[in-house]
Amino acid sequence: MTYQVIESIRREFKICPSLGPLLLIGLGIMGGVCGFGWRGWLGLAHVSFWISWLYGGRRWWLAWMLFLFGAWWGMRAAGIPSDSYIRVMGRDECRVHCRGMVTGCPLPGGPFDFAVVAVKTEDGWRQCSGLVRLRTKEPFSYGDNLEVTGGMVYPEAGFQRRHLRTLGIRHELECEKVDMISHASGWRKVWGGFLNLREKMASGLTEGFRSSRLGGMYLAMSMGRRDMFPQAERELFVKSATIHVFAISGLHVNCLMLATCLMLQLTWLGSRGTRLLALPVIILYVLMTGPGPSSMRAVLMLCGSTLALCMFRRGSDRHVFCLAALLLLLLNPFYLLHIGFQFSFLIVGVLVYGRPMQTGMERIVTERWRWRRRTEGRLTMYRGMKHIFGAVASCSLAWMGCLSLTLHVNRLMPLGALAVNLVVQPLAAILVEGAVPKMILSCICKKASCLMGRLLELGMNCAVKLAEWGAQDGLCREGIGIPFGRACVYVILFAVLFMRHGGKILKVGMLSGMALIIATGLWERHEKAPGLMLFRASTGSRACLVMVNRGWENACVLVPGCGASAKVAAQWLKENGVTAVDGLFVTGGVMRRGAQEWLRRMPVRSVVADDEWRRSWESSRLAASGIHVEHWQMNTDGGYTYCHAGHIWRMSDKHGGIRLRVDGGNRGASIYYDENENGLGLLSFIGIDYSGNGVLKPGMPDRNIHICFN
Repeated sequence: MTYQVIESIRREFKICPSLGPLLLIGLGIMGGVCGFGWRGWLGLAHVSFWISWLYGGRRWWLAWMLFLFGAWWGMRAAGIPSDSYIRVMGRDECRVHCRGMVTGCPLPGGPFDFAVVAVKTEDGWRQCSGLVRLRTKEPFSYGDNLEVTGGMVYPEAGFQRRHLRTLGIRHELECEKVDMISHASGWRKVWGGFLNLREKMASGLTEGFRSSRLGGMYLAMSMGRRDMFPQAERELFVKSATIHVFAISGLHVNCLMLATCLMLQLTWLGSRGTRLLALPVIILYVLMTGPGPSSMRAVLMLCGSTLALCMFRRGSDRHVFCLAALLLLLLNPFYLLHIGFQFSFLIVGVLVYGRPMQTGMERIVTERWRWRRRTEGRLTMYRGMKHIFGAVASCSLAWMGCLSLTLHVNRLMPLGALAVNLVVQPLAAILVEGAVPKMILSCICKKASCLMGRLLELGMNCAVKLAEWGAQDGLCREGIGIPFGRACVYVILFAVLFMRHGGKILKVGMLSGMALIIATGLWERHEKAPGLMLFRASTGSRACLVMVNRGWENACVLVPGCGASAKVAAQWLKENGVTAVDGLFVTGGVMRRGAQEWLRRMPVRSVVADDEWRRSWESSRLAASGIHVEHWQMNTDGGYTYCHAGHIWRMSDKHGGIRLRVDGGNRGASIYYDENENGLGLLSFIGIDYSGNGVLKPGMPDRNIHICFN
């Protein structure tokens, strides 16, 4: 490094005192949480040594202690020492009888956090501690004490398991029986009543909405009600890269802060007094909607700027930004792996550290207009140009900054995100700011509240239309992804661009490296991998199980399901490019309506049926239609066997579960699918050459589970 670069880095450490501790402690936490090997630790120690030398100078060894502290704190968090219920149970997965308390912010009808305080063993009740995710349909409130019988299981591999891990949760408790010990009392009862205000506020916010779908989306945007967000619309906003407007973050906090300050300015208090009184309102709002990394980041940054204002000091966005990240990592080191934490701090960091570059570009563009003769019309035009260029530059920086993480997490290239965000961002701000007067009108004047609800519904409909436009095939390319290592290199190269003393050759090299990373991701775009698709309609009784081949050109229906599920599955497969069904497996005639629905909606090349189906009138009708009907023979063990093209399919239907086995040398696979009257119980895949990854794929309002064969 040159002398100018070293001095600029040291000057940045002096201007932003929290940057050095954030980098050193963050590197240590990264090593402890991610579980690096000795080579990874050696690389982190090497980088931390140079940072401590630049930050601490002669006392670099004192600064390097921050790296050691971060490593210790990360390894301690990775062990989760508070989960003593695991040692009490004796093994990781088993049936358990425990007592505990409802914590967090439970959503109605959904899973919630459950703090275990005692587990029943052969020796009686034993005190313990830990946090699990409890799944039950019965409604409970914060602070309720429960006695639960069920099974401790690991969540599905993939995003759900990583997400729960970032919250300090290892297991999910599948509830078999739950008994209420006592309701919340004392301050917990008061706090639980405050959290339950969401239900009363929801009725006021959706008053006047004619569409329950748009009303649920508005609740998801303003109150954080993720359970009310339809999955089909969620997929649209993900593809258009505008899903961030539904996460309680800086947009919501700043809009609510502005609305609260405008109402408090009617009193005799000044600007500092109004901001101090508005802070508790913001904090209570975040706690009621469920605190997350992005919302906590916004609150911490708002508190820092308010504190600087009250102390008559100039606020530093960089210092407040780094201090918020440091406090959140010290609060929960697993936030480093949280997708919301990564996206939130990456986008805000790009905007904060890229502001000098944005200001310089703005001056270059508007230089000609600044020195022209100033008239009222030209001044108005100049201000408008400045605002428009600032919005375009901010959206462009945010899009470029989070592009690598979007390619890694969502595996898509949102080409239309820049244009859509220019309109969706201010539209979402208007919708969020309208929540406060909407609540007031719902208590004062019902007619005015219903009229405002119609206007908000119109705004939500416009947001959906914009998301549909940005999610179309021409503006959103799916199936593109880059590894996490390349995504990190992209972010580092992008950060180097913000260095003031970097020369033109260095900046051109950084831009070329960023473009090369994205180009390799586009070049390495692979066709869709084969996998299992499970569809179950909300009005259906039985789900249908479909295996799609590589490229998703054809499919094989292993379980036809009921008529409603088959209708949903066929429609979804057509929308995703599946053109035909190679084989339709039918056994025992128990799913005849589902098979008929498949034959009606998709071109089927062959039907594999048992003797009962072959003897029915459908067999002759299919033969007349040119569809080949093949034999599905019953085994001695009560299952079915089918031989075709070197593969042997075995299926057994026992105790409500369906077990499928495909034998074909090294390409063997075993699929276990269990469904009962309460819905899906288990879908797993075990193969010799493949590894299964079960994720919830939002593609339609009904249940859809996709297991991809990597």
